[in-house]
Amino acid sequence: MLSQFIASLLVGLLAIPTPPINLNILDVQQGEITLNIRDATGVPPNDLQAGQFSLRTVTGQTIAVTGLENRQTPNVRVSLALVIDTSGSMAGKPLADAKAAAKQVLAALGPNDRAAVISFADQVRLDAPFPQLDPIRERDFTLDKVSLAQFVDGLSAGGNTPLYDAAVKAVRLTAREVQTQGGNIRRAVIFLTDGRDETASGSAGSQVYNDDSAIIDAKAQRVPIFTIGLGAQRDKAFLTRLATLTGGQSQDAPDSAQLTAQFRNVLQQMKTVHTLRYDPTQVISGTLVRVSLKFGDETSTCLLYTS
Repeated sequence: MLSQFIASLLVGLLAIPTPPINLNILDVQQGEITLNIRDATGVPPNDLQAGQFSLRTVTGQTIAVTGLENRQTPNVRVSLALVIDTSGSMAGKPLADAKAAAKQVLAALGPNDRAAVISFADQVRLDAPFPQLDPIRERDFTLDKVSLAQFVDGLSAGGNTPLYDAAVKAVRLTAREVQTQGGNIRRAVIFLTDGRDETASGSAGSQVYNDDSAIIDAKAQRVPIFTIGLGAQRDKAFLTRLATLTGGQSQDAPDSAQLTAQFRNVLQQMKTVHTLRYDPTQVISGTLVRVSLKFGDETSTCLLYTS
């Protein structure tokens, strides 16, 4: 009975619906509105269309929407946890390319952005009080991206793959950013691995958590995980679940030379804002306008004064 109850509880937690999209005005110019649009996990949607938006004055007049542009801006603050598999199978070119990708992203971050690095092999420290950081493999969130890049340079490969424990630690470390930096900072985990948790094969893998643990934690804490599966031996099913159920995205990298582009894809999405264009001839300056976004079955709105 207890096992059935726990199984039902897990299913329920994994099925928790997320709140509707968050819509805020960043800037208003004649004929265009720049919006900060985020889902429940803080990720800007990357597939919005102009037809999902509507503009209407408080007196009921409809204003024509003429276009939508997605662009990246350095003004959006982010906290990124870079999680890198350093087990034995990553030795050589895979790890060298992973390190290069991580350093490229660190260099692209702005002065007010924060980052952490978690490499994992053999055992992940999950002792209380959390977090207990391994000085050889882990660095907490910081503004000092130069020191993080130097740390990445020193990473080496060897050992087994504790995939599930590493994912849980990354989620919990990133969740602390919301508590310390506030809800306006966009946070995400970039999770790179070329393998699968080795406990299933009888080897030393995760010691504490299973394949649902990080998903449950990430949904509860609203931490999106962007997974990158390298090579043919990665656990594609787990990485896909981990990404899609936490609000992130899953990418496959058949070759490690693709890693830099895939790391940067995540950063670019996290830095995205949306500019909505409208016909300014239909609006008198200073008019109060309701901006609405239809997203799935939900509609989100905000108000603005046009200029």
